[in-house]
Amino acid sequence: MDRDRKRAARRFQPWFLGVVLAALMTFAGCGLAEGRYGAREAAAGAELVSEPGEGAEAAGAVPGERPEAAETEQEPDLAGEKAAAGFPPEEDAEKPDRQKPGPEGGRRQQRAGAVGEADNQGDTWFNRQIQAVLAQAEEELGMKTQYLKSESSEDYKTNIQQLAEEKYGLILVSGRAMAEEAREIAEAYPNVRIVFVEDRENGDLENGVCLRFDQLEAAYLAGVAAGMITRTGRVGLVLDETGDRAAGYGYCAGVLDGNPDGVIIPFWENPYGDAREEKKAAASLAGQQVDVVFFDAGRKAAGMLDACWNLGLQVIAGSGDIGREQEERCLALTVNQIQAEAFDKVKAYALGDWEHGVAALGLYNGGVEFQMNEGLLPEAVRTAVLTVEEKLKAGEIMVPDTKEAFEAAYGERDILSASDKK
Repeated sequence: MDRDRKRAARRFQPWFLGVVLAALMTFAGCGLAEGRYGAREAAAGAELVSEPGEGAEAAGAVPGERPEAAETEQEPDLAGEKAAAGFPPEEDAEKPDRQKPGPEGGRRQQRAGAVGEADNQGDTWFNRQIQAVLAQAEEELGMKTQYLKSESSEDYKTNIQQLAEEKYGLILVSGRAMAEEAREIAEAYPNVRIVFVEDRENGDLENGVCLRFDQLEAAYLAGVAAGMITRTGRVGLVLDETGDRAAGYGYCAGVLDGNPDGVIIPFWENPYGDAREEKKAAASLAGQQVDVVFFDAGRKAAGMLDACWNLGLQVIAGSGDIGREQEERCLALTVNQIQAEAFDKVKAYALGDWEHGVAALGLYNGGVEFQMNEGLLPEAVRTAVLTVEEKLKAGEIMVPDTKEAFEAAYGERDILSASDKK
């Protein structure tokens, strides 16, 4: 029993004596320590928050060295006293791998993610472009990126939420496919920025920005080409109740500028994705002596294009999702270009310059392109269309985007009114 008490006393004494010694030294030097220790804490705090070029280094001190103390008296070695007293060493104030603050003020690597559209035929034009945006952000901005594939539309909300929970500060989504799900996440995670591609409804969110495609001028070029190449003088336009009326009026204006005697035949029902309805639409237009058709339906346009091709109708399509074989059958394509504007939004976020709202992408800023098929469009037509395109970009041609503006320039016509449904 006595031996156990002696062992305990030997273990206890160094720790106890250290504490007593530290207490006595602190009490004895409290008058000096009160002034100097507070100043030392302030200096240490300044070292933690100062950026290069501030504080001591800005005043001419050698980087990495402390400025000499104003007093020559040696300060108490508190760290040594604590070590002698048995206390564990304090953690370093700065970690060597700690990164610079991001736009949110945090010190983690900035992150950008994206959720792909579900498509059992492979990646859509949208998916391919946002993956290119993420690759660019990783290479040029040093961001950590992640792309989540969606097997079905049921994956959208889960995937967006996963990125938000994993601290991805910016997320790219397809506004045409997952706007509703993305808005819910944006409202639940206000520190996460959402880029809605091909959307105009969510620009009111403080943490949301919409990229809206303005097809007006590209549709006008489609009309000019259709009006010039038609042999029957009758061209078709396929839309539905929710179609873009502005682009429709732009197309009609282009047709009449390319061929003042041209006649535009609209087809209202939405045939896309249903082979029977697509054949019905193509047959209806062919039966009215239409020989050139313009429509915009993304990947779903492939079936409509085949139906027109089989009946000898020439097509100008608004799509980047149809296959290469279908593209070669088109007189021209109006193609939405996502990458440049989407990357600008990612870069703005990385630099702390985020602005919410709606950004328009059109022919005027490279957001929409009119790509002509050299094998099907005669050189004279291509040259004329390129000349018109330059005038559009220079602001020399104003394209009507409403019924009132269209009729003011071309007279009363009910081409795109609901009463014209066939």
